[in-house]
Amino acid sequence: MAAATTIAGNNALDGVTNVPNATVNLGASTVDITTQSRDTSGNNHFSLVFARVLGIQTTDIEASAQATWGPPGSGGAFPLAFSDQCWDLSGSTPTGDLQKISWKPGITCTNASGHTIPGGWGWLTQSSPCYSTTQAGSTSIGSDPGNNYPAACQTLLQGWVDTLDGGGTVKVLFPVFDTATGSGNTGSFHIIGYATFNIVGWKFGSNGSPYSYHNTSAALGNSNLACAGGNDRCIIGQFIKYQSIGTAGGGGGGTGEDLGTLNIHLTK
Repeated sequence: MAAATTIAGNNALDGVTNVPNATVNLGASTVDITTQSRDTSGNNHFSLVFARVLGIQTTDIEASAQATWGPPGSGGAFPLAFSDQCWDLSGSTPTGDLQKISWKPGITCTNASGHTIPGGWGWLTQSSPCYSTTQAGSTSIGSDPGNNYPAACQTLLQGWVDTLDGGGTVKVLFPVFDTATGSGNTGSFHIIGYATFNIVGWKFGSNGSPYSYHNTSAALGNSNLACAGGNDRCIIGQFIKYQSIGTAGGGGGGTGEDLGTLNIHLTK
């Protein structure tokens, strides 16, 4: 109640509001808030002028809203999927260990199928340039074959480079799959949920930045995290717990597994 009152007051234009009711339903993953405006004297009602002729001296001004949260059930982002064997949030902090996820050579994080799709390396069919729309529980997420990055990703990758060079962080929501079938462009992934990856480096091609960034032993200070030369393709970072507000995907009641990422949005 104290937290709800503070936040509701911050949302008020005058910084003053009362919260007569705040209800959290953990089973339904919802929180309901009712607010009541206060006048300049601190009263939870407003004095009326013209209505007094009808015998009405004051009135209450209230508003209510409901928010829900839960793991996303759908979404769209960079067209790359991770095996569920890569996902890791172990440790004393709400982040996983810094790790390198490789596609070639030496595929890491093998899933129940034993590997990602031969010729696919985790790349997804794009629904728009450098963007793939996915759905948890679906087996129809197609594979984009080839070892290099998908086409039309240069602008997005350059944005990542600029953000990291400026001292910022790049946190990207990725779909996670448990099985992969087929090969090449006939392959498909079964998506189980979505996880947020804090990216520090990658190698999606051999043409230099922005397709290759911060992936050497010298840059990382750890040879075990460095990408190899030649056709090696990898991404370096850590899975993190992350709460997003108003993003695409289902909130409470979503079909995705809880992989540390929660979507929070207003339902009314």
